[in-house]
Amino acid sequence: VDGLARFDGARFTVFNKSNSPGIVNNRFISLFETAGGDLWAGTEESGAARFHDGRFEHFGAEAGVPRGVGWIESDGGGDGAIFPDLNQTVRFSDGKFSPFEAGSNFPLPARVARSSNVKIFCRSNSENKFSECFVNGQWISFAFADGSSKEKFVLVVQEANSDRSPKVRFASAAQEPNGIVWLITADGRLARAENGRITRFFDERDGLPKLPLYFMTGSQLGLVAKDADGSLWLVDLPSMKKELLLKKAAVPPPLEKPEILSTYRDGEGNLWFGTVRDGLFRARKQIITAYSEADGIADKNVYPIYEDRAGTIWVGTTGGLSKYENGTFTLIESTENFLVNAIGEDALGRILISNFGELYVQEKNQFVPFEHGKIPSVDFIYAIHADRENALWIGGGGGGLRRFKDGVLTSFTTADGLAGNDVKVIIEARAGGLWIGTYDGLTRLQNGQLTSWRETDGLPSRTVRSLYEDADGTLWIGSYDGGLARFKDGKFTRYNTKTGLPNDGAFQILEDDNRNFWISSNRGIYRVNKDELNEFADGRRGRVTAIAYGKSDGMLNAECNGGRSPAGIRARDGRLWFPTQDGVAVIDPREIKVNSQPPPVVIETVKIDNNNVEFRNNDVESDSEKSKIQNPESKIQIEPAQQNFEIGYTALSFINSENLQFKYKLEGLDDDWIDAGTRRLAYYSHVPPGNYTFRVIAANSDGVWNEQGASLKIVVLPPFYRTWWFLILAVFVIAATAYLLFRRRVTQINLKHRAELAFSRRLIDSQEQERKRFAAEMHDGLGQSLVIIKNRARLSLRQSDQKEAMLDHLENISDTASHAIEEAREIAFNLRPHLLDRLGLTKTIESMLGKVFSASGIEFESKIDVIDDVLEKDSEILLYRIVQECANNIVKHSNAEKATVIIEREEKNLTVKISDNGRGFDPSTGGNDLSKRSFGLVGIAERTRLLGGKLNIESKPGKGTNVSIIINL
Repeated sequence: VDGLARFDGARFTVFNKSNSPGIVNNRFISLFETAGGDLWAGTEESGAARFHDGRFEHFGAEAGVPRGVGWIESDGGGDGAIFPDLNQTVRFSDGKFSPFEAGSNFPLPARVARSSNVKIFCRSNSENKFSECFVNGQWISFAFADGSSKEKFVLVVQEANSDRSPKVRFASAAQEPNGIVWLITADGRLARAENGRITRFFDERDGLPKLPLYFMTGSQLGLVAKDADGSLWLVDLPSMKKELLLKKAAVPPPLEKPEILSTYRDGEGNLWFGTVRDGLFRARKQIITAYSEADGIADKNVYPIYEDRAGTIWVGTTGGLSKYENGTFTLIESTENFLVNAIGEDALGRILISNFGELYVQEKNQFVPFEHGKIPSVDFIYAIHADRENALWIGGGGGGLRRFKDGVLTSFTTADGLAGNDVKVIIEARAGGLWIGTYDGLTRLQNGQLTSWRETDGLPSRTVRSLYEDADGTLWIGSYDGGLARFKDGKFTRYNTKTGLPNDGAFQILEDDNRNFWISSNRGIYRVNKDELNEFADGRRGRVTAIAYGKSDGMLNAECNGGRSPAGIRARDGRLWFPTQDGVAVIDPREIKVNSQPPPVVIETVKIDNNNVEFRNNDVESDSEKSKIQNPESKIQIEPAQQNFEIGYTALSFINSENLQFKYKLEGLDDDWIDAGTRRLAYYSHVPPGNYTFRVIAANSDGVWNEQGASLKIVVLPPFYRTWWFLILAVFVIAATAYLLFRRRVTQINLKHRAELAFSRRLIDSQEQERKRFAAEMHDGLGQSLVIIKNRARLSLRQSDQKEAMLDHLENISDTASHAIEEAREIAFNLRPHLLDRLGLTKTIESMLGKVFSASGIEFESKIDVIDDVLEKDSEILLYRIVQECANNIVKHSNAEKATVIIEREEKNLTVKISDNGRGFDPSTGGNDLSKRSFGLVGIAERTRLLGGKLNIESKPGKGTNVSIIINL
């Protein structure tokens, strides 16, 4: 009355009009699945809804569907469905509705009995007697095998309304795939009909339980019947073989009445019962047999279990000792209220038990103190073992390990090398000696020597609870909270929940004939194959597969007990016994049937940024053109602004559904499968743009994998800047930019090259001019003086007899020589000021400025810090020439009235500032072409570059000129 519920074995998902478009009424009263997998659901008063390709669609009166759809039936062929009504019946086929006729008597009376397999309906006649059944699209009347048409034997009505009109509320007929029809009669018999004839009746004389209740349909046809004691039985049809379904004490009241609306047996053997008002029931064959107080065990809290030489099984509890013989538990009266922590057997075959810290022995069906107190009491005795040499070994809490033989008691404690004084388990090694498990590690006693291993040596935990040495001599170690370990060739291998175990407890280890280990824990019993464990230890597999069993498999309480010895046994008949908090759990490994059916895998939901999206959960193209219901999107698109998406999935297996295992991967992103365990949700965030396929596979509770699984295509759209067109555009822009930059660079290189050529030409020209000037000065100045001196000297020689003339010549020679000397000095000074070496850079600049400006008529100011030895000697001449060039330019070109030269020395810089208020000029004249610029300015710039400085020239026509040079020291 509140919608439809879908169950995947682990959870129910509800579909109703609040969350599912296409559902207009939540009061559903009928369901039908077509051969093609479509689900039809009929409502009380709003027609029907069809679930197709993940969507619901409503069909009402406008489509011809009856207002109330109490039942829906196959039309006898293919994928169609019929909707019977008292007034008109319609058929849905090929995507449309049409009237449907199934014979002249088709209009239905009010009294109809419905079959639970939704293939057959039966009705009674006006006398409330069985009349005919609707089988695969047509009504069939039944008669006796002799041809008689009398139907007195079958009354489908067992109850009546207040007005004595019949009630038909239970399944009365069912059909086998071969067409044989089975009928339940009013007098509690079962009738079999073929080809419209009743061929045989079945009752208690044929082994049928006393009262047939209803048919069990589905994968195999059966009958649920109740015997005289009230237990339920399942009868196979047609073989009539029966098996106990539920004992009277375990039968839920709704299942023992013929008020079951529907039944179904699925492909895994689960039995489903739908009731009128008590919900849904599931029953399946239990693989674990549980025994507890109700079966005769002294107390439900069981610890040690032991099988003696005669095959009797002894069960120790917190309320005494019980023994199991011939299928019956018997309380040992002398142990009533004992806290039995350990059970063993001595060399004489007598049963030994512990009560707290006291040891007792069986004598004449009574348990009395062992050896009359020769073994002192300790806090607790947890382990009793008799070795091959008939020595009795006793382990307990606080007392360490004790050996008793021939009346002599010997103790071993941690002081002797024992791993711990709290001994939990003792077993005999195949190679001789003992293995001892304690709550502080593992100890080996061999040839009188104790060798111990602890957690730091590789044990899974310090709390060792169980030990088992297999036929190969490999030791297996179980712990309380660290999982399982293998000890072989001196090396420990650990197994825990991270490597595939369902629990980190291993209270007892028992091996069956198929090399499987059965291990108890505080959350049930699990099975793992020993070969898989060895393959893991050898590095040939990354995980192991373990199958867990719990209450759903028959345990009364999933918490097993351990820490007392033995914490479980393998009996002589091959059955395994485990102690629990509520009795014992017994497993016969030979009766375990592996569920070989891989579970179908379904992708249920997809959320993007926590918002649900529609999708198609299979890759099979459907004939959507013939249906009004189109398939949802076949792929999921993730927009650039969407960051996260999650995918919900499940698998359909109803046997220990909570233990189903899943693996998934996003092809294109994940290199390998992601082991999700039992988790049914995959989450991804910030997935790079691209096309992906999400795949998920699952294994049933027996580890059988569905390798095909389910898949969903996912497209993550890139942002615009990662689209192909943008990338092409970006490549084009980058290429164009690179080309323009290249062209600019080439232009700059060419300009620089031309500038360098121009500079070289100007430099060569300057050098030639300097040589010409030097040659002219040498020829016109110094050369002429030397000629005069030469000529005067010759005249003096010729006029040696004329004293006055000779003296006049010598005086002229002296004056000319002095003038020549001055000219030589001037030439040398122009080449390199000799004052630099004698007076330093500061005085040299000051001297040069004084000479330049003294005869210029320009008002001159200077402020020069002491800059001697600030620059290298080769650099001083560069700075000198810069200042000299600037001063000469002011004098020659500026027409200035005032000029200033400032040279400042700072900690990291040397600053030169030269300014005038002359006519100025445009510094940009000539651009980058040095051939069109002043050679003086070019020289200043080149010398500044050589000094590693920065040159800045500010000038405008009529505004004067400012030259600033900053040189890094």
